[in-house]
Amino acid sequence: MRLRPQRTTSHGSRECTTTTHQKPAQRRQASAEGGTPFEAAHWRPLSDQRCTACWNRPHRLFSRCKAVLVATPYCAHGKDVIGTYFNSDVSMDENQKVWRYMGFSRFMWMLQHHQLWMARADKLDDPWELAITNDEIDLLMGRHPIPTLDGPPQEPALTRINRITDLWRRTTFINCWCANNHESHALWRVFCGPKEGVTIQTTWGKLQQLAGNMRLVEVDYTGYEGKIRTPNLNKVSIRKRHMFDYEHEVRIIAQDDTPNPNLIRGEFGFQLPFDPAVLIDAIWVHPEADESFNEVVVAAVDTYASSIRDRVKWSAMREPPPQIIVG
Repeated sequence: MRLRPQRTTSHGSRECTTTTHQKPAQRRQASAEGGTPFEAAHWRPLSDQRCTACWNRPHRLFSRCKAVLVATPYCAHGKDVIGTYFNSDVSMDENQKVWRYMGFSRFMWMLQHHQLWMARADKLDDPWELAITNDEIDLLMGRHPIPTLDGPPQEPALTRINRITDLWRRTTFINCWCANNHESHALWRVFCGPKEGVTIQTTWGKLQQLAGNMRLVEVDYTGYEGKIRTPNLNKVSIRKRHMFDYEHEVRIIAQDDTPNPNLIRGEFGFQLPFDPAVLIDAIWVHPEADESFNEVVVAAVDTYASSIRDRVKWSAMREPPPQIIVG
């Protein structure tokens, strides 16, 4: 990781940020804000603390000022920042169809509120969401600093691992979709049950516009295989076990500090407002549902999103096979 020098202007091309070399106005402003640019904690030697986003230890940065040595905790994510910065993600074709399957009660909630629900990761059904493997735990324990007799007490390795993974799960919010060119019989059964449910269809491009500065990514079903690497939030939030690869999942991901003004934040999930006429291309009714259920879906759409009433359709799986009539 490259070290980034501190920006300044006093010492040639750099500026010392210590209070000794600040102008009086800068010192007064720092004092009014309740501290200085480098408070007491920043002056201590760097400990074994690691960035909670990438697990790297902070690096030492030195000011150009010869009078003082500045040891500043730093990494590419910032100290103790959870998932604010991510690697760029691969994008699909903007016309790729994406689907969201749901039971009728969830469909009604979405329709009444014109919002998508982003569940907190620890509230999702799969207990492996944002989990790390035994091999990764062994790797982290092997890299954990060895305590010294005269050093400060250290957080045990397993306690640290448990604390950070729990924090990831409590500060990550996910909305799930399926990227496929056609309906999925398996997803009808898993998310809607045997007879009642709907799936809404849109495109990757429309979902990307709705997501804004949040991540919209494909799930990696090989993420638990291959070379063992240091886990990070960017990686663990998009991987699932290969048993789920039939889902072809894509997901919108937000963190508790994602600066998106459209999000309505709650303790157990976020609500993401949307315009049904803009987002929804079609609403498909469960292939095994009866006519009365179809009428209820049409009536609900007519009541809460009348502009898309004509987009309600029977599932394509309902089409019967051709009848062969022998003359």
